[in-house]
Amino acid sequence: MALWDIAGKVAGLPIHRLLGTHHTQVKSGFASWYYNDTDRGIELARRVREAVGDSMDLMLDPHGAYSFADALRVSDAVHELGFLWLEDPLNAHDLYAYSKLCEKARLPIIATGLSPIDLRAYAPWITGRATDALRGDVALKAGRVEILSADAPGRYTLDSFNWGLAEPWAIDQGLVSAPTGPGLGVRLDEDLLRHSQVAVLR
Repeated sequence: MALWDIAGKVAGLPIHRLLGTHHTQVKSGFASWYYNDTDRGIELARRVREAVGDSMDLMLDPHGAYSFADALRVSDAVHELGFLWLEDPLNAHDLYAYSKLCEKARLPIIATGLSPIDLRAYAPWITGRATDALRGDVALKAGRVEILSADAPGRYTLDSFNWGLAEPWAIDQGLVSAPTGPGLGVRLDEDLLRHSQVAVLR
């Protein structure tokens, strides 16, 4: 990541321009921690849909907390609510259960987001039909080049992005804009980082 930042600053461009900008704005979303209480999670999903209307894209990510039966039940419920997909509902290593879920669920199932695997490990998920699309976090999938090779987008929460920044990401009418400054395009909160420092290794 540091090398991408340096390359962007040398070129005077944000990293997304170096990688080939496709969108400069993305829709913001919401997260919930009612993973283990499926009834509460379904009710929350229903309330969110009612609050935002039918025009906003919604997806659900229970972070690998569901059993097969719960995942199938929740996928049917949010399918009726017009959600786009259910992401990482099962244990990250249970490829067999994922293949069965993809077979039975009416909603697309998106796996491979949580498991710390590289590009080569995607193959059994594809051949086993254990995911309807590939997912990948930059931090878990060996960096940006690996993610680009797999054509699997990274995923982070807004809170993860804002920590340590001098200026938080702004949301305007439900949209988050890509940075325009060179490199990462953000400034670090040096005071916060010094305050959070535990030790210096030399």
